[in-house]
Amino acid sequence: MLSVPQKNLINCLWNADHLSISDKIDSIDSILKEMPKEARVEYRKWRFLMDRSRMPDFYNSQNNQIKMIIAAIFEKSTDLEEFAQAIMSIKASLNNPDAFDKWLKNEEIEFKEPPIQKDVKKKSTSQSSELDSFGMVPNAISVPTPYQQQVSQYQQPPANIFGSNFQPVTTTQQTQHDSGSSGWSNPFSPEFERCKKQMNVLRKNMRKK
Repeated sequence: MLSVPQKNLINCLWNADHLSISDKIDSIDSILKEMPKEARVEYRKWRFLMDRSRMPDFYNSQNNQIKMIIAAIFEKSTDLEEFAQAIMSIKASLNNPDAFDKWLKNEEIEFKEPPIQKDVKKKSTSQSSELDSFGMVPNAISVPTPYQQQVSQYQQPPANIFGSNFQPVTTTQQTQHDSGSSGWSNPFSPEFERCKKQMNVLRKNMRKK
């Protein structure tokens, strides 16, 4: 579960009306490594769907033909693991498979099932199970991309993004927060110093924009 300072920082960022969704995501990314793994996993799943403006890092290490294939898979994928599994199935064709492995590690993706094309074929039901040159099922039902959905779906509150890791602050937690025993307002706390530095960096970035 996220700490009280982390929740406060995320809420502060999320309620900053002058920041775009991309700016908010960049800001949360800057403190991501300090969060519990469960929270990072939930956040990254949400981020994949909500911010489709940037391709994964390993995309830039490929030639133009492979980039076209990755872009097509990226556009059709409806969740992070599905996208990773699809790329894993063509890993042998990548110009730089090590870059993909590094991306998997950075995203902390752990496959629940072997990344094979069986799951993709199941989705085609009675349609042809053969995949086209982009690794997709021909004539499969088209799934709307996030940018075709309502804008309001991008503005989900942090509790929906981080799931059970973002429970409301309890009375006890709030009392500790106000008294400084949680580390948030205690000037001698390492956690206070970390959060203060993070906020200073974010303020500088906002000024540059």
